[in-house]
Amino acid sequence: MSNIGTALTLKDTSVSQPTLQTVRNTQTSENRSKLLSRAKHDLLAPVRVLRHLPDWIEDDLSEVSSLIPEVVFESLGTIRAQSVRLERMLQDFMKFERLPFHQLGRDEICAETRLTELVETILPEGPWSVEILGSLPVIRADSALFDEIFSALLSNAVKHSTQNRGFIRIRLVQGPSHFDIEISDEGNGISDENLISVFEPFIMLQSRDEIEGSGMGLAIALRAVNLLGGEIQVGRGTDENGFAVAARFPSELLVEKE
Repeated sequence: MSNIGTALTLKDTSVSQPTLQTVRNTQTSENRSKLLSRAKHDLLAPVRVLRHLPDWIEDDLSEVSSLIPEVVFESLGTIRAQSVRLERMLQDFMKFERLPFHQLGRDEICAETRLTELVETILPEGPWSVEILGSLPVIRADSALFDEIFSALLSNAVKHSTQNRGFIRIRLVQGPSHFDIEISDEGNGISDENLISVFEPFIMLQSRDEIEGSGMGLAIALRAVNLLGGEIQVGRGTDENGFAVAARFPSELLVEKE
């Protein structure tokens, strides 16, 4: 019977040892912004491959497509649609996370002009009616955030209007210490218990199969409004129907005429 032992090697401790440093979690704004940039690239890259995969498969099957069951092409279409949706959700989530690191600009914005331009860009074809009431002095604020806010609010109004048609009212109201830009629609509206929760990330009150969207638009709008020192107020839409949301900003953002 053999003896099994453990070999113990004694080393000369006088040999110089490597210098080790303590690794600390440095959560600076710059580091977090870089992390989000890397995450955006690394997460979106495979999603974009997945989005194009059905096209590549269909190309490979083109010569024998008549032999392929229709259900296969339907499944490829589902993969394509869902990957596009996933890509949009990731892009909007990254936008939401990066907003706190946005360097605020000081641009001069004519609210009526810019809102009219956004309406023309966002509204789909159809018998839409848009009314802009009131006026405001020039606003000095970050124009990119202004566009993010009101693109999201207008898009929300369009999505929740019925049968690709409807009425949207935009009100510009100046108060003693603040000013409001309110957008209201005459869609199906939102119940009182959900008026606040719709501004949370990824919250959609209807299935994504019924209304296209990432569930991030209103969350992005709220965060952007807060970055400009403002707040969001919500309620009923036109004639107590639909949904109304007002972005309220401090009067310091207005450029008063001399």
